[in-house]
Amino acid sequence: MVSDTDKILEAEQTIQSIASELKRMKDAAKLLHSGQEKLDAVLVSAGKVIEVTERFSRECGEIVDKLSATDIDRHFEEIKAEVQKNAKMASESAKNTTDRIIAFEADIKRIEGKIQSMDKQSKLRQILTMAFAILTLVAVLSRYL
Repeated sequence: MVSDTDKILEAEQTIQSIASELKRMKDAAKLLHSGQEKLDAVLVSAGKVIEVTERFSRECGEIVDKLSATDIDRHFEEIKAEVQKNAKMASESAKNTTDRIIAFEADIKRIEGKIQSMDKQSKLRQILTMAFAILTLVAVLSRYL
């Protein structure tokens, strides 16, 4: 009788262990999903930065064309310097966005690796649990047969 109780307790512990592994897999999947959402947000942001930069460049080109038609060289040089400054800032912003995308991709790959590792561990535990259950069943049946 004590032996059956121990087996039941051990089976319950195994079930709890499996439930714990499944929860960890669920948490990892949520983390992966969250990372994907952040990456999507960064991509949308990068697209907006590119659109604004293109519009800015076009408008600057129009201003430069107007200034070149007039004889205001000093203003032209000031605006040219401002355009270069803004272009540099836009370039740095694009680089930062690219760096963030690369970091998010690395995070996603790391999370995927963890999920695969947890999946392998979970499958191994399932196999061991099934083997234990079969051995337990055989042991119980052999006592009655």
